Amino acid sequence: MKKLLFLTTISVVFIFIPRIVFGSVVINEVFYNPVGTDTNKEYIIIYNNGDESYPLNNYCLYAGGKHFVIPSFSLTSKQSVIIHWNTDGVNTSTDLYTGKTLENMGNTSDVVALFSTHDKHDASTIIDYLRYHTTTKTEVKTWESAAVSAGIWTAGNFIPNVLEGKTIKLKTDGLDTNSPNDWMEAEPSMIQEETEESTTEEPSVPLTGSNHPPIAEAGDNIIAFINQEIKFDGTKSTDPDNNELHYEWNMGDGKLIEKPSFTYIYNYPGTYTVSLMVYDGQYYVIDTAIIKIQTGQITINEFLPNPSGKDEEEEWTMSTKHLVSS
Repeated sequence: MKKLLFLTTISVVFIFIPRIVFGSVVINEVFYNPVGTDTNKEYIIIYNNGDESYPLNNYCLYAGGKHFVIPSFSLTSKQSVIIHWNTDGVNTSTDLYTGKTLENMGNTSDVVALFSTHDKHDASTIIDYLRYHTTTKTEVKTWESAAVSAGIWTAGNFIPNVLEGKTIKLKTDGLDTNSPNDWMEAEPSMIQEETEESTTEEPSVPLTGSNHPPIAEAGDNIIAFINQEIKFDGTKSTDPDNNELHYEWNMGDGKLIEKPSFTYIYNYPGTYTVSLMVYDGQYYVIDTAIIKIQTGQITINEFLPNPSGKDEEEEWTMSTKHLVSS
């Protein structure tokens, strides 16, 4: 369990803080009917069409009659994440794996829905929705009523089914007006299978015997203030095989930093999920820390340590709370 560190500073900063507006995330591509066996090949791509990094912590993705809760994860602006459905793997900054505890998606008819939480599934939490099948259907599909109530789908609409080995994909990445006309049949963006002819680059780190994944350590959760320097140190990350580690930090505000340790300043208040990805030449492993940035701070402004007369009656301390106007 991570510790919670509270950083304080005696500096006082007055600054105008604009309103922070997150963009939106949309379902961008669905590969539901690969050629041959579907297991280990299906995927769903989510895209961030906003101008800021978008946290997906505890978001819930529904497909194949099952729910997948997204772990601590932040999606950078104008970038996508591939969620490998019903597939095992090691999570990275671009790929998440649900594990083989789900069901494969329907080859001719199904629903894909994204919710902002796993604790509640209704019109107030549904973020994006689509349904596909081969012919016109009149029955209400799962979560369709919630999507209609939320104004992100029209009852009875559906995306026409595509050929085996093809995907349904937004015609323009991130451009979703909640209409079947937004979608097209496309070649898969990636193929989740290896063949004997695979030309995948070998790991740059020499591996002898059985290699083991590294252990990422992003540090403790932190509470700090805007414009305050915060120390990030990933050097406590280790590798059981003593392979050289490569570091990549996602600061939760759209910035990526490839250093083991550094100091960083947040200019705006909010809660940021910082992720550290370490790579040993074969495995990517991620650890996260929650950084809460506040606008106000309490500092010791003046104290009287040695007054005239009795100290227990005359000593005092004055603290001041500084608020930053928004």
